[in-house]
Amino acid sequence: MFVNPIDEKYHWGRAAIQVAFTIFVVTETWLVPVEGYLVDKYGPRPVVVAGGLLCAIAWALNSVASSLPMLYFAAAVGGIGGGRGLWHLRR
Repeated sequence: MFVNPIDEKYHWGRAAIQVAFTIFVVTETWLVPVEGYLVDKYGPRPVVVAGGLLCAIAWALNSVASSLPMLYFAAAVGGIGGGRGLWHLRR
């Protein structure tokens, strides 16, 4: 849904753009044990709020990303934020 319009605008190539989605999924899943520790230490509310803020920051960064490194950075930030919310929902 997003890859083709981004590729049409910036001509980065589909594979390079899809790396951002891979980065998102990897950071979302691999950091869950760390995020679980934070939930145990601080409680679910501040961790989920922080995750929501990180997701909002990632969306804002994605909206202005004009380079692949910025797109990748935004994907990592969004993955970290998304993983925090997932840990709370899994418990």
